[in-house]
Amino acid sequence: MISSVRTIRLLAGGMLTLACLNGRAQQPAAAPQQPAPPPVFGWSPGGVITYGDTFRVVYRPRVPANTPVKGFVYIYKDFTWQGYDFPLQKTDTGWLGQKIVPEGAGLICCRFYVGDTIDNGNRWPYVVLIHDKNRKMTPGAYTEYALMRRRDVNGHMIELGRPESIIEPKVAVQLYIAKEWGNVEVRKRRFYEIALNLKEYFSKEKCDSVLRQGAEEIAAYPGVTEKDLIQIQKVYSRVIQNQSSADSMMQVILARYPNGLAYWDKQLFKSYLIREPEAHKTAWEQFQKNLPRDKVTYEDLMNPVWGEISFFFNSFTGEGNELFKKNDWEAIKKMSTRVPLKLLAYMYAHYVVNPFHNAEPPISEADAYSIAKVYMPETMRRLYSPDAAVSERGIFAASEWPGVFMRNESEMFVHHTKLLYEHGEYAAAMEFAKKVFEGIHYMNPVFNDVYVKLLLREKKNKEALAYVKGAVYASAFTADMVKVLKEDYLKNKGDEKAFPAYVVSMKSKEGLEREHAAIRNALISKPAPAFELKDTQGNSVSLAGEKGKIVVLDFWATWCHPCKAAMPGMQMAVERFKEDKEVAFYFISTLERDPRYKAMINSFIAAKKYDFTVLYDNKLDSGDMRYQVFEDYQKVLRFSGIPQKVIIDANGVIRWWSSGSGGENHVALAEELAYVIELLKQEQENKVAAK
Repeated sequence: MISSVRTIRLLAGGMLTLACLNGRAQQPAAAPQQPAPPPVFGWSPGGVITYGDTFRVVYRPRVPANTPVKGFVYIYKDFTWQGYDFPLQKTDTGWLGQKIVPEGAGLICCRFYVGDTIDNGNRWPYVVLIHDKNRKMTPGAYTEYALMRRRDVNGHMIELGRPESIIEPKVAVQLYIAKEWGNVEVRKRRFYEIALNLKEYFSKEKCDSVLRQGAEEIAAYPGVTEKDLIQIQKVYSRVIQNQSSADSMMQVILARYPNGLAYWDKQLFKSYLIREPEAHKTAWEQFQKNLPRDKVTYEDLMNPVWGEISFFFNSFTGEGNELFKKNDWEAIKKMSTRVPLKLLAYMYAHYVVNPFHNAEPPISEADAYSIAKVYMPETMRRLYSPDAAVSERGIFAASEWPGVFMRNESEMFVHHTKLLYEHGEYAAAMEFAKKVFEGIHYMNPVFNDVYVKLLLREKKNKEALAYVKGAVYASAFTADMVKVLKEDYLKNKGDEKAFPAYVVSMKSKEGLEREHAAIRNALISKPAPAFELKDTQGNSVSLAGEKGKIVVLDFWATWCHPCKAAMPGMQMAVERFKEDKEVAFYFISTLERDPRYKAMINSFIAAKKYDFTVLYDNKLDSGDMRYQVFEDYQKVLRFSGIPQKVIIDANGVIRWWSSGSGGENHVALAEELAYVIELLKQEQENKVAAK
């Protein structure tokens, strides 16, 4: 029998040429007779870097000289990434930093916060492979370099690289994984993730054969752990898809580790399957009480490689949901100290934010605010506590982690800033907003709007104006922020007619062109289904009757929160083209569930003072639900659910559609629609001129 080591080497074939790993290859070739610009990222000493060496970096971002730069360095050691602060010194040659390479390190990677952006390389991450004192590659370095440039078990890439740096399975297997397949210590630590890559590279028969042999060698390896065996079990179950082998391995694991992680995963699953609320509650409480936290941690249960995160999260959220149904707000508050950090954000959204998406919220604003006032302090305590669990922050440095979490869970932090402001807690809102800004910067228009209002309330008008300009540059601003900008513009004798162009001129040119290019690339050409509908006054409106006009359709419903959340942006677009006889906006009420929907529509439109022409969708041939036109357009565009926005050109052809609501970025939504409309107008003018 050919060993699994020889098999994978034979199948991998000739090795590819080693790619540049240090980022220097990212620089484009210089034009003839022109000096090549210095690389953005460089490091020393050149050649082989070993344990104990001083790893020195020079970073030269292509940004204005006064742009702030912050560095972080990540070290792969003992098969785990860990981030550290990377102090940088600004010099004439660039930003300089250095780090002593620790014993056992396999990879060192850098990334840089440059103003409001994060630079982690482009095609090549800023990563260097490390050798031991004998100038041999650290075990695991090749394998991890491949895995960090592939999608993980959840389908995501590690945040140390960009999507552009992803490599093909052929490259990952041939160039890197094959080099270390024979090292069982390396293989067993990353077996499940390696297996997923082999599955994409080999035929099923070859993959199954190689993985079975590899698994047998791991199982017989001295010092194998329960987590190593669980990976084998998952490879059998999910990659090879042989449940008999998976079950046999599970029996081995349970016999060898009777009170281990696999056992408690099974207990969790048993409690999760209990549907009767009280019995489930008892089983879940018993599970938490009996779990030996010194041996099996919550982090183990949440790990995507050897845990079962869905059962674990669903058990916690199920507990919270039952308490919510009972209006037991105090018990929900007490849960805050027990749930993992990731779940705090979910529960905050579930009990503080989402209930108010309903027409009749199941909780009062006062009670929701009381929950928020418990959950947010607990979140901040964990984020900034010096003894915060490393397992919760993952690969990130302690000082970096709060910002990462805030960006990932921005809705929670934006909403809380707004809550504090709306409840008149201005000092607390300002203190909180300053911390949030360090994490999310200008990325959210709602946060930006509140921050500007806080600055204006403190009479910090210059700071407020500067902040508005930063938000406009980032294309994350609101109509109220535009008013602040316009007031200053007119005060300085600006031409009111030129103000829109002034706003556009302040935006990031690169960002604006990316947005416009994305819109142009999204243009389509499909015949628009005909329709004839009644408006709220009983008048008939047909697509045929609008021939020669650009028609904007917005499919929405009174129960759809994202639909209604986008309507301020839609109102801005309607106002912009109000006097334009070549453009018509229609808001098609569809998929309504409440028999009172007509009265609800009138009440909603009147309360919000929207200048909308609302049309009622037609009934289908069977049933009472009204969604005939929605279904016609759904068949053509293959979208699902609402909101849906569709733009039809003057010839009755669908040219653009979007399922995005625009969220709270109302100005951006209005500008997106306006850009499409202007494109279609120009296109029509060109056709007429060409005749």
